[in-house]
Amino acid sequence: MADIRVEESAGHIDGVDMAAIVSVLGELGHLSEPTKQITVLASPEWSLVLHWPSGSSPGGSFDSFLMDLKGKVLMHYEDAHKDPPTRIEVFDTNGELLASA
Repeated sequence: MADIRVEESAGHIDGVDMAAIVSVLGELGHLSEPTKQITVLASPEWSLVLHWPSGSSPGGSFDSFLMDLKGKVLMHYEDAHKDPPTRIEVFDTNGELLASA
């Protein structure tokens, strides 16, 4: 069972992008799966939105995990000549923001 859900984002995440994000999360030690977009963010720039189970946290700190994730995701988007996410937002299962980078 997945421990992280990755929100789909029409116009920003296609099947190849989602596969790359899921793969990167796997490299970082997390099983993830796509989920329909449910979060509406006020920012005009797009964010990669993750949903993290309450009470769990990545090994080490969220900061280092998010920096590793962001670097690898940005590399994927740059290699694909697409606009990368401006931020990565991590929410718990209650919709509370846990972290962003």
